[in-house]
Parts: sequence; C-alpha cells; structure tokens
Amino acid sequence: MILALVFAACPKLHAPAALVDEGSDAASTAGQVPTGSVQAGIWADQSYPWTLRVPPAWTAQPGLEGGGPRLVLVHRGTGVRVEVSVVPGAAVGPRPRPGCEWQFEDLAGYRALVLTPLVAATCTPEDARNPRVLGYFLVEDGDAYDLEAVIPPGQLLAGKTAADALWAGFRVANR
Repeated sequence: MILALVFAACPKLHAPAALVDEGSDAASTAGQVPTGSVQAGIWADQSYPWTLRVPPAWTAQPGLEGGGPRLVLVHRGTGVRVEVSVVPGAAVGPRPRPGCEWQFEDLAGYRALVLTPLVAATCTPEDARNPRVLGYFLVEDGDAYDLEAVIPPGQLLAGKTAADALWAGFRVANR
C-alpha cells in the first residue's frame, strides 16, 4: 500500500522523443506541407537545393511551406536550437531579432562552413538571461540562406562547438 502511494506520487519519466522520425509526414496529414524530411540521417529540403547531415545528438523538426524556418534542430546536450531559413531574392545578412542586437558582422570564409563568401554575425541579447544567436548567412542562386544557432546562457562554448559540428554537414547542391 505504501509503495503504491509512493509510485503514484512520483512523476512519470519519459524518454525524450525525437522531434521527427525519419520519413515522417505527420504535418502533411493536417493539410500542411512539410518543407522536407530526414532520410538515412540526411535532411533534404523539398524546394531548395540544400541538405544537412543530422548527427544523432540532434533532433530535427521540419517547418511548414509558406512560413517560418525550413528546419529547426535541437541539440540534446546543450539545448542549442538551430534554425535554417531560406528567403528567395533576399540580400545576404542577418535579419532583425526582437530583444537582440547584431553587434558583430564579418564577410569571410569560416571553417564551420565550406561555403564562401558568407557573412558571420553575432546577436547579443539585451537581457543576459536570454540566448545569444550566432549566424551564418549566404546567398546562392538568388536565395538567401540564414543558419542561426540560438545558444542558451551558460552554453556558449559547448553550444558553438555543437553548432559548428552540425554546420560541417550543410551542403548546397550547386557547390
């Protein structure tokens, strides 16, 4: 009897679920079309010529056609959230983010991405309790690619390391 009360009072523990199963089309069943899917550990966008290797420590959630990021990934160890957006006909560079100011911006080549030239930028939050955003921005065939890592406070080094490892698997088909 006492054990039954103890177990009833304990919260249920659930294993973290992946945000998307490979080949999942759950969003399309609700009348929404997902922006792509993960097959054999590789994200492929259905409308733009880019792919991204999704390492096991990351979960992937496709966006929906017509709005928001095309892909959101979350790193289980650090809580880093990566957002990949593609904006047709846009200029290269960071876009405004509420509560955050882009204080660093550089046009160069970076080891994290083999694509050049690209803009690297850092958005510093107005409130230190909010995340910092590290972004890479490039234009390919008239489409602006925004790759932004939203890093929780206290996770800057580990978060940048995790995001850089993820970016190493980003490819645009034309390059």
